[in-house]
Amino acid sequence: MSATPTSARQDTMRLVHASPSRVPGIYCPLTRFESTTDSSMKTELLTWMTRFGLGDPATREVYVETAIGFANDCFPLADAPGWTTMSQWSLLGFIFDDSYVEDLCAADEPDEAGLRRFTAAANCIADILNRRQVQEDADGAVIQAMADFAATVARQYPPEVLAWIAEGWTEWISGLHWQLRLRGTVPSLAEFFAERPGNFATLVNLTVTAAGSGLDLGEPSWRSPAAQAMILSAHALPLIHNEWASYDKEHKAGTDNINLVKVVAHEYGITVDDAIGETARLHDSIMAVFLKLAEKCEVQSPYLARWPDTLRNMAIGSLHFCSRVSRYNWPPDRRLVLNDHLSPDAPGTPIPEPIEWWWHEAGLHLDEHSDPAALGLGPATPGRKVWLPRRER
Repeated sequence: MSATPTSARQDTMRLVHASPSRVPGIYCPLTRFESTTDSSMKTELLTWMTRFGLGDPATREVYVETAIGFANDCFPLADAPGWTTMSQWSLLGFIFDDSYVEDLCAADEPDEAGLRRFTAAANCIADILNRRQVQEDADGAVIQAMADFAATVARQYPPEVLAWIAEGWTEWISGLHWQLRLRGTVPSLAEFFAERPGNFATLVNLTVTAAGSGLDLGEPSWRSPAAQAMILSAHALPLIHNEWASYDKEHKAGTDNINLVKVVAHEYGITVDDAIGETARLHDSIMAVFLKLAEKCEVQSPYLARWPDTLRNMAIGSLHFCSRVSRYNWPPDRRLVLNDHLSPDAPGTPIPEPIEWWWHEAGLHLDEHSDPAALGLGPATPGRKVWLPRRER
């Protein structure tokens, strides 16, 4: 593999295919490292899928191209074993979601048979990750491939890596149950940020990211408050990129109730077009707090200093990944407009309560703002906190 820095800076862009709304770019002062893989890596993944019967022959190429794009865009500096770990996990995550979850979420009525099938597969995989045991009657390509993935992780990495993946799997399944319980109800913005990261498999993703990038999860300092704020704020950025890329597809399927665009529109009583701009401002605020936390962690210890580059690559890489792969439905011009600076006159955006602590860890000031109507965001809500970039200049 090789990595070459690239960048792109233009003027305005669309974020959501279902809306003509444009924003004057998003704040992303990061350099993209574009990784490449040779044909043998693609062949290796295809062979692995075929071995377990993952997907059908017509879709395997698409899944492999998506997994390769994910690994190359988000983790360009990973070594070969790390690249394989990341690409295999993304394949398994995408296929599990498509095979067991997507139809359940889209169903107008509860699908009891589908729910039993989903629960049985999720529990079987939990056994594999926690105890390395495959149930005797276990069937299904995803389960068998997951057993092989777990065995590979156990061979290549210290035991805490598989333990964190197992915990992350439990968190992801819990998040999927949260989504199913909503049955189309739109959650509050606070609930979104409390539950959606788990529903997005954040803990599995960050574990695979760290292990594949050579970061020792046995070192306790990555669990410190400042490090956790850095890691979680970094992973919130791909989540927001996913919401923009997925909104059109989810809206058509009737599963957009937990999409951040819909959540923001519902929270503030504004249109989807206006909500898109608000999610862009929220993204920019989170990018700013992540960068501040990365600076803070870089000087705390040699170990923590190794995290920021991995997370920066993931943050900008996910944006390019979401904007170009066929799995999502980014606006067809595929244009990205990335700004190097935050405007000091940019309007503030309310910070959801579950993530306020990131700003506290970064030492950034949050204004008490008791009148969101002044920001065009619905009726007054006492105690809502807003971050204003000009305050930090």
